[in-house]
Formats: sequence, structure tokens, C-alpha cells
Amino acid sequence: MRSIITVVVSLFITAFGQTDDNIPRLNRAVSENPDDFDSVRQLIEIYIEQRNYTSADSILNEYMKYEKQNAHAVYLKARLLDLTENIDEAMIEYHQAIDLDSTLWEAYRDLAYLYDIFSKYETMNNLLNKAVKFTPVSESLYYDYGYSFDMLGRLDSAEYYYQKAIDFDSLDHQACLNLGAIMGLGGNLDSAKFLLEKAVMINPDSPEAFYNLGEIDISLGLFHNAAGSFQQALALDSGLFAAKKRLGDIFEVMGDSGMARLYYEDFLNSAPIIYMDDINEVRQKLEKY
Repeated sequence: MRSIITVVVSLFITAFGQTDDNIPRLNRAVSENPDDFDSVRQLIEIYIEQRNYTSADSILNEYMKYEKQNAHAVYLKARLLDLTENIDEAMIEYHQAIDLDSTLWEAYRDLAYLYDIFSKYETMNNLLNKAVKFTPVSESLYYDYGYSFDMLGRLDSAEYYYQKAIDFDSLDHQACLNLGAIMGLGGNLDSAKFLLEKAVMINPDSPEAFYNLGEIDISLGLFHNAAGSFQQALALDSGLFAAKKRLGDIFEVMGDSGMARLYYEDFLNSAPIIYMDDINEVRQKLEKY
């Protein structure tokens, strides 16, 4: 499933209700009371939202002259290191924040995302387990938790949490996409088709959703539908070479050798050499034409 699905996890902090107009007020508050962490935190979150990491770091460093043991301040330091791609240092600071406060769910969550980068899914899963335990809104992490189970091949648990993520947010495109793929693998084709059609409806700019929907339609014998889905996937991502092969397969089945040849040749021109089995299969097909 993951060979055709790319999950991109977005990391961000939103300072709800905060605007640029708050900056002068918060700067005055921090200037008058440098250890006012609530004002410091709000100001840093605004700067992070603006991607003004230099100003955020300056404010935080000034605060930490007064208080080095504030777990949330250490977390924000880790966050800034993370956002500026100082990953090794960020991981150290996230761990330090957790050492200071073992219930700091944000640190568990963001640290888990970094372990995802390194494909350390068992550690990611363990960290998200703690994040889910301590966050006041556990539902907001169900997709991430499901994804960690997915990466471990524990599809029953992944399916459970993806479904809970959809129950929490019916417009969660990625949860619909991934759950649809799992359903397809399990042979639950009607459920898979429903979920993938929903994923396409929610995010019509997702080539992965169209690709997966095409795969399900092939399994259901809906070749014209599948061709349309694969063509839409290619329209969104012309480098999706797997869709070219599938279109060749579909047109071959439907007896249109001209279109099959077109897509097969395009596949050969774009497929990486590591897909040699598929490349050899397509070459053998073209030799018959």
C-alpha cells in the first residue's frame, strides 16, 4: 500500500485568535515582565505562525535566561530547532522537555514525527501512544496513531484508528485514502471504493487517491472507470509512472493495442531501474505488438 501512498505529515502551531495586532501589546508585556511566560508563549507562537523564527528564538532565549526548567519553554526551543531543520538538536530538546514534564503531549507528538522521518515506527508508535494518553483532544491524533500502526504492518489497529479519525473529522482526506487502501487489500472492495471516492471528493488534487481508486475499479472489473482515474492521477502528477503501466494493462485488456503501446512506452521511459520486473514485463508485452 505504501508504495503508492505518500503521507505527508504537516507540523504546525496555530496561535488561535492571535494576529499581528497583538505583537506590540505582547512585546510590551514581555518587556515589563520578562518572566511572563504566557505572553512569551503567545508571542513566540505568532512568530512561528509567521515563520519569523529568528524573532521567536530571540524572545525565547531572553526568557530562558530567567527560567531554564520550564518544560513548555524547552519544548518551544525544540520546536524552533525542528522548524529550522536542526533535527538532532531538536530531538535532544524534545527529550529534555519530556524529562521535565512527562505529560507534555506536544513534545511526544512532535518527537514522534521526527522518528517517522527515520522510519523508526516502533518508537513513533510508542511516543504517539503517550501523546494520545495525555492530550486533551485525543481524537486529533487518531490519524497519526493509525499511520504509525500502518507503518508497522498492524493493519487491524491502523484500520481502527483511521476509522476513529474519520468519525472525528469526516473530511479527513488522508484517513479516507489510507483506510480505503487497507480495505482494498483486505478484499472489502465496495467499502474501499466508497472511501476512495470520498477521498477524491474531499481532495480532488490528490493523485494518490485517484490511483488507488483506479486499482479498486480494476478489481471490480470497471475498466473504463479505472482508466479515467489513472488518467486523472497522471494529469495531477505526470511522473506517476505506475499509472502509465496500469493504463497500458487496461487498454490491452480492452483490445486497444495502440493506446496500450503508447502508455507502455511512456512507462519504460519513466520507470526507475529498480522496477526491473515491471520493466521486463512491459518489454515482453511490447515485443508482441
